[in-house]
Amino acid sequence: MNKKKPSIGRYILLLIFLLSLYSSWSIFIRENFKVSSDSDTEINIEIGDDSEIEDIILILKEIGDLKDVWSFKIMSKLKRYDSNIKGGIVTLKEGYTNNELINSLRRPERRVNYIQIPENVRLIEDMIVLLEDSAGFNRGELQSFLDTSSFLVDNNLTIETLPAFFIPNTYQIYDGLSVELFLDRMKREYDIFWDNSRLSLCDSVGLTPVEVSILASIVEEEQDKRIDERPKIAGLYLNRLNNPLSFPYLQADPTVKFANKDFTIKQVLNK
Repeated sequence: MNKKKPSIGRYILLLIFLLSLYSSWSIFIRENFKVSSDSDTEINIEIGDDSEIEDIILILKEIGDLKDVWSFKIMSKLKRYDSNIKGGIVTLKEGYTNNELINSLRRPERRVNYIQIPENVRLIEDMIVLLEDSAGFNRGELQSFLDTSSFLVDNNLTIETLPAFFIPNTYQIYDGLSVELFLDRMKREYDIFWDNSRLSLCDSVGLTPVEVSILASIVEEEQDKRIDERPKIAGLYLNRLNNPLSFPYLQADPTVKFANKDFTIKQVLNK
């Protein structure tokens, strides 16, 4: 009696089963990435905020051995890492399964820059250089954004009144933050500071927040030692502003220094 030969269909099913088994092993179980043996025991990689999965693959290939790109991509999609890549610093060492590798990649450390915005920055040029250096922007990057975007118009500012937009304080921002996101953060800080209570105080003296900031900078420049005298000086200038017929000019020495861009002037004389 002749034995029945296994059908081609069974071979195909067996092949599909074995391929599925291999794929599952490759995706979920097998070590798929190992840091290069000529590297130190651990290595730091930097992931940009706008990185895509292909960028991550290139980085991994540069620092180690990524055996199966396809299995890494599949796991990235299953864990939704490919659509949610976060920038920062990731430390890798030894070997990883796809699951372990992606778990490490999705928890980057962010380098933090501390930006200290001092009171009464005299010139906008100085303010821009200070911000670019502190935030890690390229020189001219902030100025270029201000020149080419609608940021100033959208926020009722001019390049001359821009310093009033930055509330003096020390801020923590992540390294690699774009100029646009940085200004969004500063806008939130501005709105937090100028709450309804402070806006009501502005209304009570007939000034806008920007005008209050300008007046405050004049008062500070006028009296930078005896802080207790500043309220009296502010009251004097407010009286002049509210009585333009009697005081057509503010008659403030700091405004003369600013107009001449010479802050070494010790005494302003009428000539």
